[in-house]
Amino acid sequence: MDVEAIWQAHRAGTPLTELRADTALELFYLAVLADAGGDRAGAREFAGAAAERAPDRELYAQTARYLQRDDDADVYRSTEAFTAFATGGGNVGLYRAEHRALRSCYAGHHGLRLLDIGTGEGHGLLPALTPEVAEVDLVEPAAERLAVTTAALRDRGVAHRAHVSTVQDFLAREDVGPWDLVQETFSMLVVPREDRVRVLARLRERTERIAMVEFDVPEIGSGVEPAWFRHLVDRYERGVREYDEDRDLVAQGFLVPVFLNALDQGTPLHTEQPVSRWVAELEAAGFTVREPERIFDYWWAPAYLITAS
Repeated sequence: MDVEAIWQAHRAGTPLTELRADTALELFYLAVLADAGGDRAGAREFAGAAAERAPDRELYAQTARYLQRDDDADVYRSTEAFTAFATGGGNVGLYRAEHRALRSCYAGHHGLRLLDIGTGEGHGLLPALTPEVAEVDLVEPAAERLAVTTAALRDRGVAHRAHVSTVQDFLAREDVGPWDLVQETFSMLVVPREDRVRVLARLRERTERIAMVEFDVPEIGSGVEPAWFRHLVDRYERGVREYDEDRDLVAQGFLVPVFLNALDQGTPLHTEQPVSRWVAELEAAGFTVREPERIFDYWWAPAYLITAS
């Protein structure tokens, strides 16, 4: 019984315990279906069996271990695991490419007023800053992570204002902006898809230019659909293996919970999409978009710089 047959039987109402799994991948799929359906005990059993059947698959083992927990990791508010993730593996090259791309947007614009959306601990912002940037507004909902960035900016003497807020709530205010440039790096994906054009339109009223760095993620399904499941398993196996000493910390505190959330049928942490959809949303908000620039080939998906005015 392959993954597609399991999916069809599950949709038809067949209990997971009555479905035959012949391979580790099929057992792992049963674990995912059980977890998505709120059956944590069943998910633990199936994931443990998958890990035992295929001990060479890191994602299976890490997921089986994660499912033994009684709580779910708060991946964007816990600094230790995300910092280890962001500063290791393929992120080293990704961030270097991102910093080069952002600096190219600052070049020739002295006294730049910048809005940075989804600042976090400043992994995208701080190394990219050049003397062209005169002042920065920071928007980040996690106060602990934002404090790391503000401390660094104070040490550098960079004028800044920190806003502990989602970008939606921040832009609902009348007393913010305008900016010469708005930038975001992998943060707009946490804005629900139905809100994105509205958020971008509000930015269009308050800025001359916008620079986005986002992944080109194919639209091949969603939730626990087989094609999307197979894609996630392949990609996240690569991602987990990029970490050595910090593998357990990164997997348990970030990658596995994000993997499971990406299979959520309800309200995932973020919704990614192809670059073409980002372009369409920017245009719908009133921006004129330049040709996107591919800047790095990452384990998850290729990263692009998207600029518009």
